[in-house]
Formats: sequence, C-alpha cells, structure tokens
Amino acid sequence: MMIEKSGTIRLRDIPTAAGLSPKEQELAAGMVRVTHLYRSALKVAVTQMEILDEEFARLYDHSPIHHIEYRIKTLDSIIDKLRRGGLEVSIDNISAHIQDVAGLRVICYYLDDICYLRSLLTRSESYTVLREVDYIKEPKDTGYRSLHLIVNVPIVISEGTMVLPVEIQLRTIAMDMWASLEHELRYKSDRKFTQQDAARLRLCSDAISEIDREMQDIYQGNEPQYHARTQKTGPAGLFSSPAKAHNFHLYLPHRFVMPISGYSRCLSRHFLVRWSYNRACAPQNFPNKKFCGTQARERNM
Repeated sequence: MMIEKSGTIRLRDIPTAAGLSPKEQELAAGMVRVTHLYRSALKVAVTQMEILDEEFARLYDHSPIHHIEYRIKTLDSIIDKLRRGGLEVSIDNISAHIQDVAGLRVICYYLDDICYLRSLLTRSESYTVLREVDYIKEPKDTGYRSLHLIVNVPIVISEGTMVLPVEIQLRTIAMDMWASLEHELRYKSDRKFTQQDAARLRLCSDAISEIDREMQDIYQGNEPQYHARTQKTGPAGLFSSPAKAHNFHLYLPHRFVMPISGYSRCLSRHFLVRWSYNRACAPQNFPNKKFCGTQARERNM
C-alpha cells in the first residue's frame, strides 16, 4: 500500500506562498519542473521497492514491506532549509545542498526485513548510496530509531537520463508507531512537553525495540534469549520513589536492560514482572529460573 503525503508543488499554489520576493517567485515557477523530476524519481524508487517486495514474497512466502509512504518537500520548506543553512535560494543550491526533496518511507514488518532491503539497495548497480545513517544501531537521544539512506535514483526523461537523490527511511511498524506518537506528543499536544515526558518516551522506545526483537524471534521460531547490555540511565526520579541513593538495571528477556530507581513496586505501571534485588551482580549463568527470568543488580552512581 502506498500513502502519499502532502507536499506537491503546483503552479496555482505559487502566488499564495507567503513572503516570497520576485526572485523567489521565479524560483517557484522553476520548482514546478523540478518537482516533476523528483516525483518521477519517487515513482522509480517506489516501483523498485514493490518489485523487491513481490519477488521476496514469491521466493520466501513473506512480504517484507507493510506499506510505503512518500512525499515531496513543500516550496516553503525548501526555502526555509536553504535560509537556515545561510544559502542563497536557487535551483543550483537545491540540487547541491538538499538531498531530501523527495522522501520515501518504507515500513517493514521485522528488523531482518530492513537488513534485507538495505543490502539489496547498497549492492544494486542501478543505485548509488550517497549517505547512510543508522539510527537503529545508534538511536537519537530522543529514542528515535530508523535507517536513513540517501540514494541516487536514475530517471529517463525526454532530455536523456539523469539521477536525483531520494531519501529512503526504513523502519518497522513498531518504530513507525513510536515516531508518529512522539511527534504528536512533542509538537502537537496542547499540554507542555516536559523533560520527564522525553525520558518516558525514551524508555518506551527501548521497550518497543525489545518488542521488535521478540516478535522477530517468534516469527523465526527462536527460543527466548536473555542478555544484558548497557543502557543510558534515565534521570533520577523518573519513577517516583523514596529511594534515590542507588541506581538499578532490570534484566528482561532478550537484550533489553531497563534503568530503574527505587523499589520494585515502581515498576508495576510499566512491566508485569517479578524481579529480585541482588547486591552483587547479575550471575554469569543468567537467567535464573527461580527469579522467573528477571534479575536486577545494583550499580554505583
């Protein structure tokens, strides 16, 4: 399924653009043609993704793509981005400095689906990956997770063949859910967004990341895995508790380590788990059956 986001630039929209100088009005007229070119690049990229999805479904009886969203940046957004970068508003600067005029978001079912699509794109002779930023391996401080690729997409027009950059974002359904709600809560909510809200969203992101891994293991028929990994500690007092002298890490199934402060009762709002408090450290043979697969350890602040 394809979902087109707003952002198409049409000739009738140009006079209504606020605050444009005569030079920018001329630029806007030129952007009508540029938009056509980027839209063509989007169509090529979307078609390629659909081909890969159908081929994978035929070979492995599984479609890696849940749905696709795409958009063209608005004229006002393009001009604003050039101005924020201290650049003159011109078609040349758009081509040289803005690589996300055309954007494609591919929502996948599982993490392995992202790896599969990425490997095909990076190995393809038809496309050149200009830039890759892996926010899945290294999430943003906000908790945002996604794989961003800037890919040169070739298109055939009346004047010949040309290539245009297209931003391709690869993420799972769970990552997309978090990103959509985070944007709604942070920027569109009537209430004031606080640091505690941001910290809670980061914890939600970690939990959703673990769910992604667990869902993939279930799909692949893997047994539950238990690992411990270091996680950035959230701000003190995130979970209201009278005890703030110590910091604890809660070891949950798979690779997730949940930072907590205080007593076990503080977890009831977030996790229905049983855990034990161990003043030493997590045992090497973790998990321990008598603790129902969860363990906590104390760390010095």
